[in-house]
Amino acid sequence: MTTEIVVRFIIEVITASGIVYALFIFLGKNWIENQFARRLKAYERKQNSLFNRITKIHEKEIEVLPAAWQNLMEAHGHLARLNQPTRIEREFSQMNEEQLKEWQREYEEIGKSFMKFHNYFLNNSIFLSPDLFAEYKAIDELFNTSLVKSRIAKQGLNASEFTLEIYENIYEKTEPIKERIRDLVQKRLHYQDAD
Repeated sequence: MTTEIVVRFIIEVITASGIVYALFIFLGKNWIENQFARRLKAYERKQNSLFNRITKIHEKEIEVLPAAWQNLMEAHGHLARLNQPTRIEREFSQMNEEQLKEWQREYEEIGKSFMKFHNYFLNNSIFLSPDLFAEYKAIDELFNTSLVKSRIAKQGLNASEFTLEIYENIYEKTEPIKERIRDLVQKRLHYQDAD
């Protein structure tokens, strides 16, 4: 009887161990799968959040870049009027009251165009890559200098020197910057991949 009890005890222990082992495997497997699923969902949420953020940044960039370019071109066109021969010839002292008022209106219009470009650039500079920011900043400074020096030149102070500098700023110095901006924007928008 003792052998029978021992055998039965061994069988019960083995059976109980088997049941415990099976439960451990089943529950352990479920626990591991649940842990993995939770971590996978957390990772997917993080990736989706990052993807959404990047998508929104690119959408804003696609909105900002063409508008910044348009403002740049409009400001450049208005500022180019500063160097027209009829604008350079006369100093304030040679203008009658009506000519002075007309010049002031035109100068204010040019200034508004520049400020529109300047403010748009500054307000949206957060969406520009560092290389684009540097190029826009350089052209912004050239435009500002041209605007200020044109007013000084009209007062007859170093008029020929300032007129030459304004011409260089508006035509010679801005053209390479505009080309670099154009190339950087096309590269940024993957223009070459659109073909």
